[in-house]
Amino acid sequence: MIDVPETTSAPSRWRGLRQAAAARAPELALVAILMIAAALRFTGLDWDENTHLHPDERFLTMVETGIRLPSSIGEYFDTDRSGLNPHNVGYGFFVYGTLPIFMVRYLADWLGQLGYDQVHLIGRATSAVFDLIGLVLLYAIGRRLHSRRVGLLAALIGAFTVLFIQHSHFFVVDTVTNVFILVGLYLAIRVQEDGLLWRYAVFGLVLGMAVASKISAAPLAGIVVLAAGFHVLRAERSRRDDEIVRGLIGVLLAAFVAFLAFRIFQPYAFSGPGFFGLRPNPKWISNLQEIRNQSGGSVDVPFALQWAYRPKFLFSWLNMVQWGMGLPLGLVAWAGTLWAAVEVARGRWSQHALLLVWTLGYFLWQAAAFNPTLRYQLPVYPTLILFAAWAAVEAWSRLKETRASWSAAARIVYAVIGGLALLGHVAYGIAFTSIYTRPVTRVAASRWIYTHVPGPLNLVMTGEAGQWIEPVPLPGDFVLSANAPHLETLTPGQAGLATGIRLPFVRDLGGNDDQTVLRADILAEPQDTAPLATATWIGSLPSEPAQIPLVFEVPFPLDPGRTYVLRLSVAGREGIALDGNLVLLASTPEGEAETSMALPQEQFTLTAGVPFEATFISASGGEARTLHVPFAQTYGGAQSTNLQVSLLESPDAPAPLATAEWTGSLPGREGTIEATFDQPVTLTRGVPYWIRIDLRSGVGLSLRGSRIISETSWDDGLPLRLDFKDGYGGLYTGLNQ
Repeated sequence: MIDVPETTSAPSRWRGLRQAAAARAPELALVAILMIAAALRFTGLDWDENTHLHPDERFLTMVETGIRLPSSIGEYFDTDRSGLNPHNVGYGFFVYGTLPIFMVRYLADWLGQLGYDQVHLIGRATSAVFDLIGLVLLYAIGRRLHSRRVGLLAALIGAFTVLFIQHSHFFVVDTVTNVFILVGLYLAIRVQEDGLLWRYAVFGLVLGMAVASKISAAPLAGIVVLAAGFHVLRAERSRRDDEIVRGLIGVLLAAFVAFLAFRIFQPYAFSGPGFFGLRPNPKWISNLQEIRNQSGGSVDVPFALQWAYRPKFLFSWLNMVQWGMGLPLGLVAWAGTLWAAVEVARGRWSQHALLLVWTLGYFLWQAAAFNPTLRYQLPVYPTLILFAAWAAVEAWSRLKETRASWSAAARIVYAVIGGLALLGHVAYGIAFTSIYTRPVTRVAASRWIYTHVPGPLNLVMTGEAGQWIEPVPLPGDFVLSANAPHLETLTPGQAGLATGIRLPFVRDLGGNDDQTVLRADILAEPQDTAPLATATWIGSLPSEPAQIPLVFEVPFPLDPGRTYVLRLSVAGREGIALDGNLVLLASTPEGEAETSMALPQEQFTLTAGVPFEATFISASGGEARTLHVPFAQTYGGAQSTNLQVSLLESPDAPAPLATAEWTGSLPGREGTIEATFDQPVTLTRGVPYWIRIDLRSGVGLSLRGSRIISETSWDDGLPLRLDFKDGYGGLYTGLNQ
């Protein structure tokens, strides 16, 4: 007898496939959400075009390029010797968690992307990946506490949350910290459910890693204590004594593992040199105290002034609701949080109590701070999103269960309002991401400056975009004029006898044949007429730039730490050009000492008969027709000046691409020079060119670029280094108010 195998009918096969698909639908939906979230987070990762606009990210990038991998475990734990310790590579103030820094450093080393313009992109990608992991954890927590629908909705909301998207585009420690916090919250929920000791241990591990990522994650430690207490309350009365003992053991185990993890991943919080050198590192403690003073408003630092008179609690809440989340999510999230609080008050606390305590406690702590920075609330965004997702699903479920005659209409209204809120949230996230698809405002402003604000030499360009300028950088000199003595402050670092002043390389700007008189006076105050010491030099300036020493008539005793005023003046000619720094010479018990004083080197000075060549790279390409010199001044009393400019493909090119010539006079004040090339020249973007400038008649010609004024020296001045241009590398002079 032959057995004939049964065949499955087509409807049965399709039914099986549908059932399998239905069973996997939540996971498939989560994968789709993660793909959308990844697109939002990895779009425009190099959004600032290597200009490093985020100050914290810029600092971390410099640290990453400075630290080096240890050669052994022993060196890793040797605080005073390890190359991974920022304190050992020139960064004496470092308050960030080291775990994310180490992760990025090892990853960048593996990928061979350790450069200043590379490692921050590795850091940003790491932030984005961790934020995606955070969405998976949102789903896991929502599913564990409530349902798959709540978990999926939470992940979907998180995918489009603006503050998550923003910090996925920064190389900072916050998104890494958030993942460890979320893992800790998930484990605390499981501890509340079953109280297994191994969960305490793993909680301790992620707690230590969270604090090693950011010290402000430390309050997470209290959550496992609450979870242990809630587990005891959930237990039967006959087992509560045993559960209390197990809870105490679990909390102690979590504390021990957390300390161990912190010791491993934040090794330089300890003095070392070995693993068991557990004495706190005084430098680390001092850094924490310093940042606490700065962020608490107890010391006056410029970047903290913005927080003065900010209303506590309300300022942080408004910024979160309006900007970090957007109104649709912000209002629903806080409404869900209040609803959860009501549920806890009614005794239905098991699903909400842990997250509610974390959310309200952490929010109030940060909102009460002197500096309620928006990103400092990032650890409560996930739990607020979970409350929003739970409230939305729970409200819909209760409406469906209502038998009243108005329930159908209410569901329609709820679906419309809820759908519009979700669409608004999605639109906000997508609109925010569009920031990263176009030049950021400070980059766009820098490009505008380079094409509209003149430098010392400027090619007037024409093309499809109209007319713009291509500024050419020139090295700057400090010009000391006969009618304008220069005042400079100096503060000696040690006691001794001041013996003189050394001038940097001096060049003559022309004048008569009289001898030059250079004088340096040391004053107690700028308005003093009687100097404390005087040095004078009289003679003929050398034909080539040279350093000139001015010797004090009587050596002057210096008081270390006291501020003096140096007055420098010239007579016998209209002016001289100085290239370099002034140096105060002193004799100390340890030997000769020098105190350097920087000079504002704004002007380029051209001497007759000495041609000069400058190179530049065209940022845009186009056709050059005219040379524009906005700020030019002649020296030596010349009635007429002849200036010739050649545009070259290379410094040794046999013939110039074009030449321009200008003849005129600029008597005693700055004026403008306009010279037309003998033929238009097409410049190619990204190609280097040279300009040769030659003063054929006259004695000296001074050229400078525009002056750009910032409010304070704490401003990140524009323009940025961009498109082969360095605004303060021979183009413009930066001043501040």
